[in-house]
Amino acid sequence: MIKKYFTLEEANSLVPWLNSAFVSTRELMYMIEQMNPRILDKSLHIKSNGNSSTESSLDELNQKKSQLEKQIEEIVNSIFRKGMHVKRIEDGLVDFPAISANREIYLCWIFGESRVEFWHEKDAGFSGRQSV
Repeated sequence: MIKKYFTLEEANSLVPWLNSAFVSTRELMYMIEQMNPRILDKSLHIKSNGNSSTESSLDELNQKKSQLEKQIEEIVNSIFRKGMHVKRIEDGLVDFPAISANREIYLCWIFGESRVEFWHEKDAGFSGRQSV
């Protein structure tokens, strides 16, 4: 795969799409979070009495959770396929490879920002963000 480098304008043109993608991932992660206590409860219940209806219910919950996780994975993969790097799914943190002064840098965006306004060196990470 050929590495993609973004201009600031190209990165900013993708912000609405990224916002939508991370709204979806947050909704899916919330749904998974709500399922986890029920999965744990059913798991403990099965261990205590071997109830097959509880086991069936647990299987259904685990299948649903797996489907939700696959949806998140698909969204993240679609971001990667466009050439961006997802750094933290939970925060919606994305880096766009770019070239500045003949070196590779990352334009940096996080969910909630209306546009790409920061960049950092490849090895600096979020804490090294500087205004564009």
